[in-house]
Amino acid sequence: MKRSLLISSIVAATFMLSSLALAAKPQPPAPTATGVIYGCYQKVNGQLRIVSGPTQCRPSELSISWNIVGPQGPQGPAGPQGPAGPPGPPGSAGSPKTVFITSVTFPGDQINGIAGADTLCNQAATTAALPGTYKAWISDDVMGPATTFIHNMGPYVNTAGNVIANDWIGLTSGVLLSAIRYSESGVDLTPASGGPIDVWTGTDILGNPLVGLTCVGWTAVGVDGVEGFGNVTNTTWTQAPTPLNCTQPAHLYCFEQ
Repeated sequence: MKRSLLISSIVAATFMLSSLALAAKPQPPAPTATGVIYGCYQKVNGQLRIVSGPTQCRPSELSISWNIVGPQGPQGPAGPQGPAGPPGPPGSAGSPKTVFITSVTFPGDQINGIAGADTLCNQAATTAALPGTYKAWISDDVMGPATTFIHNMGPYVNTAGNVIANDWIGLTSGVLLSAIRYSESGVDLTPASGGPIDVWTGTDILGNPLVGLTCVGWTAVGVDGVEGFGNVTNTTWTQAPTPLNCTQPAHLYCFEQ
């Protein structure tokens, strides 16, 4: 009986000592805040122990680490282009722009270039209390409305309220929806005889200069310039078949920008 009690006591004591030894065994350090794990490798017996930093290895151990983020590598080549996205909503149409013919006529050699024609248009618009800024439909030998105008996405309307074109494309298509025909104050300038309204342009249907037919930039006598007919809707609204002598008076087309 005593022998059995002794054996039981020895077993219990051994179990307690083993538990204490396990509880006292140090746990390996956790990875650092950057996620790097450091270890010391014993070169003699191949044992590895985890430490909290690279300076804690003994002389006989090799310091190692892992889980280190290296420098960023070079950017790789661009991938193939993705598929096209869905079409966006249609844009809003441009606002209506007013168009008129000056009630006053001017000799072609006294217009003083495109800038002078623009000034005459804005003076006429101011007199008639028309809002906006205007440019003359006129070219010199270098440039014309195709490059000097804002190409409106909305309609062009004469001073009688008639749409002459739905947009720039319609304006330069060769066919107007209505003749321009009316002055800044809304007066129909068609002669009582029913003849054409003579308007200086020097410009083709696309808005480009008719070189050599612009009264030398609307400053010279003794030459001819191209006119248009203000009361028609075909291409002769801007390019009549026969040039006009530059000393002759004619009106100007004025377009709101």
